[in-house]
Amino acid sequence: MPKFTRVYPGNALLADSQRACRVEQQDETAKLTAIEPALFKRPDGTESNVNVADFENGPNVPITQILNDLRFVDVSTPTGASDAAALNQTHTRMFRCKMFVGDQLKDVEVFGRKSP
Repeated sequence: MPKFTRVYPGNALLADSQRACRVEQQDETAKLTAIEPALFKRPDGTESNVNVADFENGPNVPITQILNDLRFVDVSTPTGASDAAALNQTHTRMFRCKMFVGDQLKDVEVFGRKSP
């Protein structure tokens, strides 16, 4: 399966990262498969936190497998853990990852479902 990667700023809010991944899925007819935190080193020596998102697309990823209603939940808090439990009723849990949210490393669960 063809795969590609996109890099998103680690200082973004969780909702902004969620929106960016959803737009990427729509624009590329692709399926989000993973997110990993990373440190980006610029040529001038400065560094910034980023999130590296992996996607799959191509003929082996039918559009019916792309869960376009994405929800990212910060499960490092009791409220987030409760929200994730509630989403299990309406969405499919895609994966759990660590990612930067507002430049802080967080535990995040990614859910998705087909929107009507």
